Amino acid sequence: CGWREAQVLYNVLKSQPALVNAVDELNEMFNHNKQRVTVPYLDPDLPHAWPRQSKLTKAVQRVCADDLEAQLVRIDAAAASWFASCRLHGSGAWLHSSPKIALFRVSSQLYRVMLAMRLMVKIPSTDLVARCVCGSTGWQLRYGVHWFSSCRCATLKTARHNAVVKVMAEMSTKIRMQVREGESACWIRGRPDLRPFDLLVRPYDDLSSPWQGYDITVADPTRLGLVPSGSRYFKSGKASSRLVSKKKNNFRRLVQQHGLTHPAEFAALGFEVTGGLGSHASEWLKEVCSQAQELGAGAPERNWTASNFSAYYTQLLSFTTVKLTALSVLNGIRRSIAETLAQA
Repeated sequence: CGWREAQVLYNVLKSQPALVNAVDELNEMFNHNKQRVTVPYLDPDLPHAWPRQSKLTKAVQRVCADDLEAQLVRIDAAAASWFASCRLHGSGAWLHSSPKIALFRVSSQLYRVMLAMRLMVKIPSTDLVARCVCGSTGWQLRYGVHWFSSCRCATLKTARHNAVVKVMAEMSTKIRMQVREGESACWIRGRPDLRPFDLLVRPYDDLSSPWQGYDITVADPTRLGLVPSGSRYFKSGKASSRLVSKKKNNFRRLVQQHGLTHPAEFAALGFEVTGGLGSHASEWLKEVCSQAQELGAGAPERNWTASNFSAYYTQLLSFTTVKLTALSVLNGIRRSIAETLAQA
């Protein structure tokens, strides 16, 4: 580049003790974790040949997170399940959302609950709750875990599910798909009471194609009673994949017993209450975002954190899930406190 001092400074950089020590530590870490990360040997004499810093950082964080998860399993299975779920794609996307966009704007009280849930620390005001309105007690009340999906009286599971489906329907519309609410249609022959689809889509200009139906589920990784035998906790994505497999088996059984009234494809997509996407949901999101890019579809409201379709809707799916889960917690706290005061 014509910079005469470049070679001199380059040689000084390579000889710095801090750099040499850091390279030795990274090489040792990557060598001991070959099965988890694939990073080539870092030659201290050839810094320009190293992988990009983002790749090195990702590899280091992967190893550290795996070690932390292994430690948590020995101490607290619920915390380990929650931590593993927080490692899913999109689980932390809501943290990057900007309140300048109305859909990402909530009260300070609700946002505090969302942050407390993310860190799995005690929820503000739960010290006032001795017993849930449903009668349950225990540590699950202090951390809000009971109201994620376990409570039979105060949880907002249905509202959370429907809110996620609404975002998916909006995304499908943006990529020029016909969208139909599956729960309003009769698809199982002779059993109009059964509703196997939450959402149906097909190309807007192709009326002959069969509908693609989706059954949506939002799993709770803290429900350790549902952990498969032989495991102590839900590994990353296992809570949602368990429900996805269950829904697939149920649909297959229904079709074998009754049949469909109209041709339709079936797919189950799993999300988790941390805001993360299961493997099937991640593949669906990737496909939708790819089509949006081909069509030139952008984010409805752009800012520096949501500059394109993919970033915006990843944040919206994550934010919607976490917000409704936090609302469940607040609803449970308020109803429990009100009942306690009424009985006093």
